[in-house]
Amino acid sequence: VADDRKLALYYQMADILIHASRRGETFPNTVLEAFTLGLPAVVNATPWRDNSQIEIVDHMVDGIVANTPSDYAEAIEFLNGDRARRLDMGNRAVQKARKYNAHSITQRLGRCIVDTLIEKGRDLSDHPARLENWPTLPTLEELNTYSTEYDRRLTAAWSGHRPVKGGNLASRTYWLLKDVMEVVGYRFGRQSEWV
Repeated sequence: VADDRKLALYYQMADILIHASRRGETFPNTVLEAFTLGLPAVVNATPWRDNSQIEIVDHMVDGIVANTPSDYAEAIEFLNGDRARRLDMGNRAVQKARKYNAHSITQRLGRCIVDTLIEKGRDLSDHPARLENWPTLPTLEELNTYSTEYDRRLTAAWSGHRPVKGGNLASRTYWLLKDVMEVVGYRFGRQSEWV
């Protein structure tokens, strides 16, 4: 939907965002849009692909991680059956979305660019931007904490059995072929039989 007002209206007509993707997300804009409007999200974990949805959704805090059709059904039933909990999760989702506003993300990206230019020897001492007010990049300790937290979320999402990213060669080949056939099907205006 190109019109932001229409998009917001559609979200406001919903109680829950149901988001399922066998590919996952590199950055879950859809989830954050729903969070902005107070919708808890039901998402799946996709460790064999992009998996940022479990970085954003805190299971049973601002959404639910569900990995099978029956898990999705249970999550929807749970959220529809407990209005107070659904609204509480939605309020927490709004708080989470505030961390990912465009200004904050742009500031971090700008800092990465400036730091890279400085590392390459560029003199930015006369640059008009006030670099001292820009956010700092994560420390090694923060990156290690992130890695530990990601592993914890992934293990929790799969009931204590952390799947191996990529899987075996046959599994990776299967998903590659499936992806290629889907792209080919869309390019020629039809869904591939393989999908």
